[in-house]
Amino acid sequence: QRLIGVLGITGEPDGLRTYAELVRMTAEMLVSQRHQQAEQQWRRQRCDDLLALLLADSGDSPRLVDEAQQLGLKPQLARTPYLFE
Repeated sequence: QRLIGVLGITGEPDGLRTYAELVRMTAEMLVSQRHQQAEQQWRRQRCDDLLALLLADSGDSPRLVDEAQQLGLKPQLARTPYLFE
């Protein structure tokens, strides 16, 4: 974990303790959700890039292999494509 911001609440500590905890938990959930969204967007973009490279018939280009590896795929495995219409 790392510090990314500060939230401040003013008032009587005993009366605000519960609300402060709620604010902290909400902020943590929002940051976590944003992080997950960014990861999903990155993965979608990598998938789109990989598909574009495959459709461009670039063969065993280094970029194709790199994109596949970034997605956790094993480009050295033999695969057979099927097209269903």
